[in-house]
Amino acid sequence: MRTEASFAALCGAAPIPASSGRTNRHRLSRGGDRAANAALYRIALVRMGSDSRTREYAARQTAAGRTKKVIIRLLKRAIAREVFRCLTTTVNVPEIADLRPCGSPRTSPLPPPHDTSESGRTGSPTSNAELAVSTTSPTPTATGSKLLDQQ
Repeated sequence: MRTEASFAALCGAAPIPASSGRTNRHRLSRGGDRAANAALYRIALVRMGSDSRTREYAARQTAAGRTKKVIIRLLKRAIAREVFRCLTTTVNVPEIADLRPCGSPRTSPLPPPHDTSESGRTGSPTSNAELAVSTTSPTPTATGSKLLDQQ
């Protein structure tokens, strides 16, 4: 795929001349990847319903006498052009030397990890095993005294 026209043909969004006599018109290619064509169709419908620029474009095309089917064909070709540009544009990735170290405290959105060593404990259970041991202890507690009495 070297050109956006070849990408549009691959997606089934390339216009094919369908002229007869004095009528000069185009239709969409029925070939190409049907899933890609269906994706372009859905994008066109969503844009026609939510994007203000696309609604203005559709209003201008309707005023020019084009049907909704023709407007969708034109939109699909324009969307295929945009997708092709996104796929073929090179993105400059910074070198590793340009990046900040991974453990930098200024960039980390997470709080520092808790100390789980023996000296850093505060007396409250921190693991599931300790939690299970503390709730099954033989000494009655305020919340579990009924449970312990039944055992």
